[in-house]
Amino acid sequence: MRMIIRFDVGKPESAIYDEALAPQVDAFLSHFKGVVIESTDPLVITTYDDIIYLDAEYLVTSWFPYCDQGTCPWHTFVLGAIADAKGELAFSTDKAGAKSVDWMSFIAGPSLAILKADLDTQIMTPRSL
Repeated sequence: MRMIIRFDVGKPESAIYDEALAPQVDAFLSHFKGVVIESTDPLVITTYDDIIYLDAEYLVTSWFPYCDQGTCPWHTFVLGAIADAKGELAFSTDKAGAKSVDWMSFIAGPSLAILKADLDTQIMTPRSL
């Protein structure tokens, strides 16, 4: 999920495009070279990047979805992406202001009712496997 979101928010053709986040994506792409999923069990991902840090701890790339407050499981993040794509909420304050919607919160406020309604819709929508 993070691999998709990391790039998607910076593409104007994306349903969750965010003009405020596009410069971050461009900055990341200026040094990012690629990624290879070596195996899925166990999950091993190799990331190729030209960025250099003095501290080795910063050289490790995590592809686990991340929100402003920390890691965020994909099943939670997807609900946010649905609400953002529908124009009900926005991931960033800039987009929220531009679209006149609430800035998304997963813990409080009017976002919760919107996220719950989208969750209920997703639960009730039949899918084939």
